[in-house]
Amino acid sequence: MRNMCGPDHDVGTKGYAAGYKLASEYLISGHDVIADAVNAVEAARDGWRTIATQAHAPIIEIEILCSSLVEVKTRLKTRDTGIKGLRQVSLKDRQQRRWDDNPHANFRIDTAGRSINACADEIEHFLNPVD
Repeated sequence: MRNMCGPDHDVGTKGYAAGYKLASEYLISGHDVIADAVNAVEAARDGWRTIATQAHAPIIEIEILCSSLVEVKTRLKTRDTGIKGLRQVSLKDRQQRRWDDNPHANFRIDTAGRSINACADEIEHFLNPVD
């Protein structure tokens, strides 16, 4: 949306609505969906649950966090969003963002001090445990 409307476009709930619509279409047609979104508030998470319920699809909620403020600050400063002109999120912005606890999370993973591959392996093991 920002690539089409500009880096200052307020995506807000419109982004989630677009994601829900696409996810619904794919789930109904029998495909799996991975929704990679902040989902900071329960209303956003509930939207994904509703889509899964309507499509008669299972849902697995994985909460990914980084417990190191130093690492969060570095990631925010160095990330490439792929959106030209998009203002970087500051640590202060991040800390002021509302965050609702998610009692429905099936799995939580802390990425602090870990490689992407190590985190992906842990998620893979959770999804497909070896007996």
